[in-house]
Amino acid sequence: MIECVTEAIVLEWTPTGEADARVHLFTEAWGRVVARATSIRKITSKLSSHLQPMNIVRTRLVEQNGIQLVDALTGRKNLHDPKLVIPLQLIKALTGEGERDWELWQFLKLGLSGKLIIDTRSVLARLGFDPQFATCAFCNKTPVRVFSLEDLHFYCAGCSAGHQASFIYVEN
Repeated sequence: MIECVTEAIVLEWTPTGEADARVHLFTEAWGRVVARATSIRKITSKLSSHLQPMNIVRTRLVEQNGIQLVDALTGRKNLHDPKLVIPLQLIKALTGEGERDWELWQFLKLGLSGKLIIDTRSVLARLGFDPQFATCAFCNKTPVRVFSLEDLHFYCAGCSAGHQASFIYVEN
């Protein structure tokens, strides 16, 4: 059994079962982690208010037959800025579970404290998909307009218009 106390950014949580949930965290110590949170959806749960997306929390995680979230305490509550939803979804989708990324952690922590701007372009650049240097996957034109999570390619306005794929807009 491994126990770890670390700071984490809550990316999102999804309900499982009657009262439990899977909590998606980006942690300082372990990178992106999906942890079980038992009884988080009960009305008497002390964890649920701390585990709201975009919060920076101090967590205690136990690894034994998967990762269990035992404790969480809000270090800094963030205003739920709608501009952060897509960047946090990108981090959840494009980072590997258990892969620690110190630079991304510092960037997110500074961004959520208001010292840096977190937007789609800056997160993609930190993850190795910099829109500034990208060309369209179909026609090789610049500038790019959208990023596809399905195939991890950028597309220009003309090439993305006829497709039904879900795109993330990256233009300024």
